Amino acid sequence: MKKYFKSTKLLVAGFIVFILLLAAILLRSHTPLNITVRTGTTSEATSIVYTQAEKTDSFAYQSTNLKAATGSKEIYFSYLFYDLQQLKADKITITSPERISDAKVEVGYLLNNQFQKQASIQLSEQKQNGKYIYTINATQIKKMIQLAQEQTLVALIQISFLVLIFLIFLFAVSQLSTIHKISFSILLFLFYFAAMLTWTTGRVQAKSYSFIALFILALIMLGVLFGNRKVLKKPIILGIYLLSLFLSVMKLLLIRQNFNYVFDQNATIGYIDSLAQNHTWLIPDYANMVAPNLSFQLFLKNTFTIGPTERLDSTINYLGHPPLYYQIMRLLGARVSGENTHFNYILMLSVTMAFFILALAIFMYIAYTRLKPNLTLHLLVVAGLVGNTFLFSDSCRLNNDSLAFLLVAIFALGAFRFFEQRYNTLTYLLIFGTISLAFLTKMTALVMIVVIALALLVYDIWKNKHPIFKEKNFWLSALALFPAVFYAVAIFIKYHALSINIPSHFPNLYRYSPNFGTQEIYKISEPFHTLAMMISHIIAPLTSTNVSLSAGTLPQFGSLSSYLPNVAFLLVFGGSFLTLCLACLPTILKKFRLAPLFAFVLLSLLVTLVMLIAQIYPYAFETFRIGGYQPRYFIAYLPFAVLSLAFFVENVQEKIQENALINPLYQPLTTTIIKNVLILISMSVLVEQMVLVFVS
Repeated sequence: MKKYFKSTKLLVAGFIVFILLLAAILLRSHTPLNITVRTGTTSEATSIVYTQAEKTDSFAYQSTNLKAATGSKEIYFSYLFYDLQQLKADKITITSPERISDAKVEVGYLLNNQFQKQASIQLSEQKQNGKYIYTINATQIKKMIQLAQEQTLVALIQISFLVLIFLIFLFAVSQLSTIHKISFSILLFLFYFAAMLTWTTGRVQAKSYSFIALFILALIMLGVLFGNRKVLKKPIILGIYLLSLFLSVMKLLLIRQNFNYVFDQNATIGYIDSLAQNHTWLIPDYANMVAPNLSFQLFLKNTFTIGPTERLDSTINYLGHPPLYYQIMRLLGARVSGENTHFNYILMLSVTMAFFILALAIFMYIAYTRLKPNLTLHLLVVAGLVGNTFLFSDSCRLNNDSLAFLLVAIFALGAFRFFEQRYNTLTYLLIFGTISLAFLTKMTALVMIVVIALALLVYDIWKNKHPIFKEKNFWLSALALFPAVFYAVAIFIKYHALSINIPSHFPNLYRYSPNFGTQEIYKISEPFHTLAMMISHIIAPLTSTNVSLSAGTLPQFGSLSSYLPNVAFLLVFGGSFLTLCLACLPTILKKFRLAPLFAFVLLSLLVTLVMLIAQIYPYAFETFRIGGYQPRYFIAYLPFAVLSLAFFVENVQEKIQENALINPLYQPLTTTIIKNVLILISMSVLVEQMVLVFVS
C-alpha cells in the first residue's frame, strides 16, 4: 500500500469519513423536487388547496394547471411542498366538468417537463351542479409528501459529487508528483462537470477560447516593444488613487442620473417607512411591513412623500434583513407627519454612495501601504477597483449592500494587520467591531467576515504559536460583540432563529408576495442544472463588461461573445479570482507570503456559496422561484481578489529579480514584458470602463 500512497493512516481516515458522509446522504430526508398530480381530464379542471393560517383562520387558494396541451385528455397540477407541509394543508379538491376515470389520480414529480409516476391515489367523488368534485384528504396529502421525500435525484447528485471529492483525495495522498495530482484533479472535475451537464441537460456546448489566447499573445508581443518604466514615487501613486476616487464619485453620479436602476427600492422604502411609522428600534415588525406601490419615476426626485394611499395597494415586504442600515437611513432621511412619511431621498442616497466610496478608499489604502511603489501594480489595483461597473451599480440606489461593503473593507484592514502580527487593540477592534455590525446589517457579509476571522485565528495559533487568549486587549475588544449578542438574544426569543426568513416565519403572507413566483414559469427541476445556472449568473457580472444600464435590471449576459471584445477586463477579473484559487496550492503557500490570507478569502467565498445553495434549492420547490443568489452578494470579494492579483504579481516580479524563476539571461526582458503588459491591460480597462462605455 505504501508503494502507491504516502500514508496508510490518512487513507483509512479518509475512507472512514467517506463512508460516514455517504451514510449521512442516504439516511437524511431529502428535499423533494416537486409534488405533481396527473389527472385524466381536460384543461378546464381546477384545483383548490385548503389549509390553515396560524391554526385559526381557514383559507384556500386556487392552483392553476401547470400543463394542458390542446386536445389533451391529461392535466397536471403541481403542488408546492411549501403549501402542503408548511401551511398544513387539510385537503385538496379537484373540480372537473367530466368524470375522472376510476376516480384515481397519479402522484409523482416533473423532471425536465417529463412526468415521473410514483403512486396512484383513490379519490372520493361527488357531483354538484353538473361538475365532478374529487377530494384528496389529509392522510393522502401526508402520503404525497412522503412520496416526494423519497425522490432520489438529489441524493444521486450528492453521492456522485462525494465520489468525485474522494477520488481527488486519493490523488492527493498518492505518490504521484504534485503536477500530476493537480492535472488529474482538474481533468477529473472537468469530466464530472461535462458528465453531469450531459446527464441533466442532454447536451454539452463546447466553446473555443482561441481568440482569447491569440489576444494574450498579441499583448505580450506589444509589451516587448515598450521599454522599462521608472518606478514612480509614493506621492505620485497617492495622486493616482485620489484621482481614481474622484472618477469613482463621478461614475456613481453618472449612473444615478442617467440609468433607472431601482431594483428593491419599493421594499427598502417600505422598510424605512415601517421603522419610522412604528418607532421601532430593535426588532422590526416584519409581519406588518409592506412594500408600497411606488413608481420608479419617484426615485429620480430628491424628496417625496408616501402615505396611506401608497401603502394601500402594497404587498408583504420580502426583506427580512437586520435593521442597522435601515435605521441609519430612517434617522437621516425619514420624517413622520401623521400617517405620512417624508423622505429626503437624495440625502439617504448620498450617504449610501459615501459608504461605497469610503470602502474603496480603505482598499486603496491597504494597497498603497503594503505594495511596493511600483506604478504597474497600483495601476492594476485601480483598474480592478474602479473599472467594474457592476461593482458601482449596486450603490446607486438605497441598499444595505453598501454598508456591508464598508464593513468588509474595515475588516480587511484588520485582517491584514492581524496577519502581519500587529496584535494590538486597534486590530482586534477592527475585527470584532465589523463582526458585530455585520450581524446587524447583512448575513452574507457576516458569513464572509466570520469565516475569514476564524481561519486567521486558527492559523495564527497553529503557525505562530500566538497565545492570543491570554491577551487582555483581545478580551476587552471582544466587548464590541455586545450589540450583536444583545440583538441575537432578542430576535431568538421572539422568532426562535438568529435571522429572519420571510417564507419560514410568515408563510401565509409570503404565499401572496411578488417573490413567490407562479407555476407557469416553473422550469428548472434538476439540482445540477440549477447549480450551474446559479454559478454562471454569479460569475458573469463579476468577469464580463457586457452590462446593460438601461431601464430595468442589470446586467444581461449571453454567450462567450460577451467576453471577447473585453479581454483586458476578463484578464484582470478572471485573473484576480484565479489567484485566489492559486493561493491554496501548497507550493504557492510556501512562496507567497500573503497566500494563506487569500486562501481564507476563497474558503469564505465557497462557504457562502454552499450556504446559499443549501437555502436556495429547497426554497425553489417551495415557492416556484429560484432566487436569493444575487451576484451583488459577492461584490465584497472583488477587492480581495484584485488585491490578491496585485500581491501575486509583485511576488512573481520579486522572484524573477532574484533569478529564482527564470534564467538570468532572460530576466530583464521578462520583467519588461510583464510591466508593459500590465500597463496595457490596466489602461485598457480604465479607458473602456471609465470613458467609452458611458460615452457610447
